[in-house]
Amino acid sequence: MTDPTPAELVRRLEDAVSAIRDLTAKVEQGYVRKDLYEARHEGLRREIQADVKDVRDDIAEIKADRKQNADRWKQAMFAVGIQLVLMLIVGAVAVSNFMARSAGGG
Repeated sequence: MTDPTPAELVRRLEDAVSAIRDLTAKVEQGYVRKDLYEARHEGLRREIQADVKDVRDDIAEIKADRKQNADRWKQAMFAVGIQLVLMLIVGAVAVSNFMARSAGGG
């Protein structure tokens, strides 16, 4: 095996300097250590999971409220229906009494 020529050594040295400059530029652009990234990522993941749980709890509460409101609406409509039926019965009895008085007293 032959020793590299001085030109080859210079080329390798320039490649190494270029690689070091690239790494320096990346670090300056905001690259962070892996352990710091993972710690921040884990913290964000926990926050997101807590937010998702809160949203799911809120959705469950809204669904329960909607069901309760629907039940109240059904009860109200049932009461209105009963009142209408009673009004019709009272009206029919009143008309019947009026017709009976008119026919009998006439």
